[in-house]
Amino acid sequence: MKSVFRKLVDFDMALSLIRQNVPIIHENEAVSIEEAVGRISAADITSTRDNPPFSRATMDGFAVRSAEISGATESSPVKLSVDGDALIGEPQKILHSGKRCIRIATGSVIPLGADCVVPVEDCIDESDKVQVKVSLDRRKNIAEAGSDLPEGGLAVSAFNVIGPREIALLTSLGVSQVPVTRRIRVAIFSTGNELVSPGKTYSQGKIYDSNSYMIQAELANYSIFRVERLGILKDTRELLDQKLQDTSKSHDVIILSGGSSAGNFDMVYGAIADLKPGIIFHGVMVKPGLPTVFGKSGDTVIIGLPGFPVSSYMVFKTLFLHALIRMSGCNSSHLLENVKLARRLDLEIGKQNLIPVRIDRGEEMAYPVPGLSGSISRLPSTDGFVSIPGTTKYIEALEQIGVHSWNSMPVSARTTVSGNIDKWNLPQIRSISPSGTLHQKPDDEAIHSVIEGRIEAASLRVQESLGLKLALESVYGISLGFLDTHVASRYCLFPLLEGVEIPITHTLPIIEKGAIINGPSLGFLRKISLRDDALNLFYSSMIKNAARYNSKLRGVRKIDLVLRDGKGCLSVKHAHVLDIILSIPGSEVGNRIASLGWRKI
Repeated sequence: MKSVFRKLVDFDMALSLIRQNVPIIHENEAVSIEEAVGRISAADITSTRDNPPFSRATMDGFAVRSAEISGATESSPVKLSVDGDALIGEPQKILHSGKRCIRIATGSVIPLGADCVVPVEDCIDESDKVQVKVSLDRRKNIAEAGSDLPEGGLAVSAFNVIGPREIALLTSLGVSQVPVTRRIRVAIFSTGNELVSPGKTYSQGKIYDSNSYMIQAELANYSIFRVERLGILKDTRELLDQKLQDTSKSHDVIILSGGSSAGNFDMVYGAIADLKPGIIFHGVMVKPGLPTVFGKSGDTVIIGLPGFPVSSYMVFKTLFLHALIRMSGCNSSHLLENVKLARRLDLEIGKQNLIPVRIDRGEEMAYPVPGLSGSISRLPSTDGFVSIPGTTKYIEALEQIGVHSWNSMPVSARTTVSGNIDKWNLPQIRSISPSGTLHQKPDDEAIHSVIEGRIEAASLRVQESLGLKLALESVYGISLGFLDTHVASRYCLFPLLEGVEIPITHTLPIIEKGAIINGPSLGFLRKISLRDDALNLFYSSMIKNAARYNSKLRGVRKIDLVLRDGKGCLSVKHAHVLDIILSIPGSEVGNRIASLGWRKI
């Protein structure tokens, strides 16, 4: 690695060198769900069961068979006997045949045999009897098992910041331990004979250390860091050399404040220069913050910040913070607000100009807050800063400028694929997007995201058919001619009867004769696009008859539905299902797909 010593680099080159030389930490650990907030997920987490885990009522009312209330109106209600109550938290009840119903509370398990819930306001409750004044379609006022997230569905993607919403989903699935990237170990020193710690007695010529506390407070905003503030180092070269050598063995990042310039008493750059690989750059064309040092000791990143507080803070925020967040596998950005400049802003030619500003929300105007590099008192009154290259001497008042908020926002790695993503197609999708975030989204939303250029690819699970691309365009009403369509995976949907695989065409008579249907995959089956008539009949027959037959049969026979890799399954007696990827030609994901040789439609 070539060192650049006292050769000033421009701002963009400094950013590039930092990005190239700050490694991503690939070590993971498992933490409790309580400790996972703000951490970065280290693995794709799929659901181990349907969510909700059972079909439940979405209204207070009465669980009935829709056939029993067919034709009911307010003037001609249907009278049913009430066979007890289904309460929240209780096991599933059984609704027996005949003119019967079960009183049910919102959130309760739908009784076996019932296929809809009549709201209480559409009934006349007579205690042991009820008069139903409406007729309803099947599945009305019922949240199906797996309707939120079916078994195997992607819950949380790798490289995702775990926030309250992710915590809510994971806990609803019973997850108590979460794989996350380990914390980035950061050591902070302040250097200088003039420094004393807050709380110590002040004497003339001394300065209270604020920089190390400031940087520690900034990093405390992020759960991905484990920060140690290791005190003040005197301007002694031997001490500095020893501290750098020892600390680099136990930390990923060392941040030094002060002593970064090129004066006789500035020790930091010389100490870093003696390490291996040493200095990456020393000096950046930025105002404030020119005497900034960046180097490494082995894989440990070493940052030398200017001693003046404003310089130190702004250089750290603009040059280094995002790179340190990226070490965990996550990206970040400053919130950007576009407002008008309240007064003329003078710039220094040839340097990146970092200037704190205050925003007047009523006027929607940005007021520059000038001051020296050490005038830290101006920062609390500001809302953010502008970062402007000095290509002109000034910017006129009332021109639009982008103000970066002081608050950096950690964001997930760039989303590359969304749509139908679950444990069956996840390995194939990860092969084309090894480090991007993935999102489970409805098909049409995923397709529009690709068309609008917000993501690179959409994953759909569809029923195989001739003229598939034409059928897709017909379903979604969108021309997909400019997108590449590849087959990522091919499956056959196998029913299992008492452990024996049987063709789908043979299952209909079995169902009609009273087999129990058992399969958490019903949740995703209902989402498959382009179903043919035979499969529609199969799915609807399963859903229609499963509960009714379950209450009648004594000798239990099960049909479980499973997906099998369809490479060797060519029988037309089975349902063929495809995972297809719609991608932007020439994109990073598109190029990876092309290299894999997947079949193009």
